[in-house]
Amino acid sequence: MLIRTFGGAAALMAAIMLAGCTAAPSSPQVSAPGGMLPAEKAAFQSDVGKRQWTIATLCSQPTLMGCTTGGSVVNGYFTIRDVVAQEGQIYYAVTLDDGRQGYIPFDFRKGFQDDEPSVALKKHAEECKRLGVPRIGMSAKQVEATCWGKPDHVNRSETAGAINDQYVYGDSRYVYLRNGVVTSIQTSGTLR
Repeated sequence: MLIRTFGGAAALMAAIMLAGCTAAPSSPQVSAPGGMLPAEKAAFQSDVGKRQWTIATLCSQPTLMGCTTGGSVVNGYFTIRDVVAQEGQIYYAVTLDDGRQGYIPFDFRKGFQDDEPSVALKKHAEECKRLGVPRIGMSAKQVEATCWGKPDHVNRSETAGAINDQYVYGDSRYVYLRNGVVTSIQTSGTLR
C-alpha cells in the first residue's frame, strides 16, 4: 500500500515546492476573521502534537496570500504546536526538529507523512517481509492480510457455478480469485 502512496509523493512534493510562499492557500474559510471559534478549532485539534515529515514552505507570518516574509523550505520533521487562523485562512503553527518555528498553510497537509520516504519505504519492505505477499491457493482474507492489503477495487464476474474476482492494486498488480481462492497473480515491472 505504501508503494502507491509514494508513487505520487514526488509529484505532490514538487507541486508543493513550486507553490512556494506566494500562492494563496485554498484552505477552508473560518468564520472569525482574525482567529477561530472554539468549535472550528476543535475540528483541527487532533493534529496538534503530531510529528510529521514534509517538504513544504515554512512561513514566518501567515496571511491571506500565504507567506509574505521569511518563507523558507522545510525538508524534514516537524511537530504541530497549534492550529491558527489568519485573515480567515488556516495554518499549522509548527516547530522543526532543528528548533525553527513558523507556519505551514493548511493545504500543504496533503504532503505530510509520518516518515520521510526512504524511512517509510524501508519500514514497508520490512512489513512485506514479515507479512509476505499473495500466493496461489490463499483465501481472500489471507490475501488482505499480506503486505498488499485490501485492493483498491474489485472487479467481479459470475458464471455458472463460479464467482471470479479480480483484486486491483496500484502499480499494475492484480490477484485473481475463483470462488474465493487465489488462482493467479499478475504483476508488471522489470525482471532482474
